[in-house]
Amino acid sequence: MMNGQNDEVFISKACTIVDYISASRFIKKEYIRSGIKGEGDRGFICNKMLVNNGSSLFIAQRCGNIIGTISIIADTDLGIPCRELFKDDVDTVISEHDKAYEIGTLSTTCLYKDNSIVFTMYFHAFIHCILSKNIDVIFIQVQEKHAKFYTNNLFFKRASKTKSHPHYNNLNAVLLAIDVKGFKHMLATNGCFFFGIGRILHALNMRKKVNQALNDSASLASDSLSNDDKSVYRFLCEID
Repeated sequence: MMNGQNDEVFISKACTIVDYISASRFIKKEYIRSGIKGEGDRGFICNKMLVNNGSSLFIAQRCGNIIGTISIIADTDLGIPCRELFKDDVDTVISEHDKAYEIGTLSTTCLYKDNSIVFTMYFHAFIHCILSKNIDVIFIQVQEKHAKFYTNNLFFKRASKTKSHPHYNNLNAVLLAIDVKGFKHMLATNGCFFFGIGRILHALNMRKKVNQALNDSASLASDSLSNDDKSVYRFLCEID
């Protein structure tokens, strides 16, 4: 994870419109590299749901350069991205009163695309969800070929059949979900399971990152962007 102090990865919450635009440009570049998006797409990729009330965008940086992004998107009147393709599956998982969030915009540079960084960003977002949000279900959309990684390592369960995703080069995609209440109960009643998570974090040298997420969850409860900045970002999302 770290070869020295200068190699350390820092994760912070996007706080300005510049942060959001910089992250969107990074996501565009990485989505093109990985084949999720085509070369002909517009100047940067954005999603107006990223500025839903209660949503957060996190940026991973090394030596001042963006090397990864991840977000947690609240299910408000604008909805969450996975409802566009997996609405029936989402409705099957959650009840009328459940509070759902989606983890999205998970991307890393090809130079740093290893499991430890994916784990670091995921756990940062996940812990933020668990501790600072009253959440019942967490969703994530992933390419079918990556689904086993999430179900085997990141506590997700499959929640849909495979579908062709029209927004991402018609790649095969699946919806995964975590029952947060069930997860918390498992942690509370299964000490061996909790100890196992601790060993994984220690092996990946991630305890410091988890502590960072714990601190962030206590201090980032409110939205960072002003209403004007949110309006600007939503406007940019509508530009073809």
